[in-house]
Amino acid sequence: WHFRPAPLIGAHAALLVPLFTVIYGRTLPVFFAAAVVFGLAFGFAYSSHLYYGAAASRQRSVRMVIHEIVISLGITVGAGAGGYLGKNVGGYAPYWFAVILILAGSLIQLAIHGASCFLVVRHEREADA
Repeated sequence: WHFRPAPLIGAHAALLVPLFTVIYGRTLPVFFAAAVVFGLAFGFAYSSHLYYGAAASRQRSVRMVIHEIVISLGITVGAGAGGYLGKNVGGYAPYWFAVILILAGSLIQLAIHGASCFLVVRHEREADA
């Protein structure tokens, strides 16, 4: 599964399920199930990002520190943005904002993957010519 986009995009899709469940769910057991799915998907995405950040480097500890700083900043800014949106826009606005961010992140990752595949194929064709 390493260096393949499908598992990570799948985890991002799995993150959308509990967000929509929170937006549209109405009972406590549904919210508990959403929390479990969210935890599993987030855990997979977190560990994957940590692996990819450190895998191709001799300075793994530096890469891991950078990863943790970025995650901490994202959590801090995300909590502030969520609080602001929840207070000033509406109770469900933070969840819709998260849906937009996850979709945008997935599209960006797919675009990067597509561009890198194109460049690899182009480089191989130039090397064969």
